[in-house]
Amino acid sequence: MSSHLDTPVHYDHTVLFSDIQCLTKLKSRLSTSTAAVNGQLKVLQGWNRQHTLLCGTRSACDANNTVAHLKIEIEHTQDAFRRLMRKSNEYRKLLDSILTTRTNAALLLSITHMQTNINLHRATTDQMHTHTIELVRTAKEGHQDTMNVKTLAQIATLFLPATLIAVKNPFVCV
Repeated sequence: MSSHLDTPVHYDHTVLFSDIQCLTKLKSRLSTSTAAVNGQLKVLQGWNRQHTLLCGTRSACDANNTVAHLKIEIEHTQDAFRRLMRKSNEYRKLLDSILTTRTNAALLLSITHMQTNINLHRATTDQMHTHTIELVRTAKEGHQDTMNVKTLAQIATLFLPATLIAVKNPFVCV
């Protein structure tokens, strides 16, 4: 023989938007019912006053006992509605806290994704910095080569006319 205590407990806190709407409707209905009960209580209190004025203090008047019993029942009903309203408010707060917790979890997930993307961008930036350093080194080497070619061009410019003259005039000995 198994009991309900033997079954594993499943905590399912899934809250749907329809559940929140149902709780809101319930709260509205409870407010309306409480207002109706309060109205009935006021009517009965007024009726009780009228009855007291009409009957006076005679104890033989049976309506007075009936009204007293009805008043007690209405007060009990009103207390029950108040308890239901408090429970409804507690459920609403619980749902708000569950939704807030889910929102915080989603926010943490978003932050984790952002941190991952930031780390990827940082790695890409480091690679680009390394490539830039290599490009600057290559540019400096190219500039040095250009300076060497320029120096050779200047030397060639100085010696080219003398070389041409020496080639055209074979009798000149240097």
